[in-house]
Amino acid sequence: MSKDAAHSHRAELEIVAGSFLISFSGVFVKIAHIGPTAAGVYRNLFGAIALLAIALARRDSFWRGWNNLRWVLLGGVAFAADIYFWHRSIHYVGPGLATILGNFQVFFMAAAGILKAVESSCCDMNSSNCRRLRA
Repeated sequence: MSKDAAHSHRAELEIVAGSFLISFSGVFVKIAHIGPTAAGVYRNLFGAIALLAIALARRDSFWRGWNNLRWVLLGGVAFAADIYFWHRSIHYVGPGLATILGNFQVFFMAAAGILKAVESSCCDMNSSNCRRLRA
């Protein structure tokens, strides 16, 4: 086996192992017996430490300007809200259903995207396509 093939095989195994562990994260939160907010804070803290260590090892530049910082902070707030609500739902409905509910949002977002695409394609209110869609 060549070095590239061995490296590719190892990467595939790491992806499978990571996916397997992430799939049990709701169960781990449930058996940890800590509050949902604390669980979310710890998960974000440990993730931030790991990402900081990787970025420092790669000698990445952190500052990319104020405009990028605004988007990074917005993404961070959205992710924190997602983690907060998901950990709350683990305690309310259990880890399995909480994971299904959290992952089900992609279908709502796809439906919203389709509706937006249909709406934007009907700019002319007198077009026959819009009349058919509204009927």
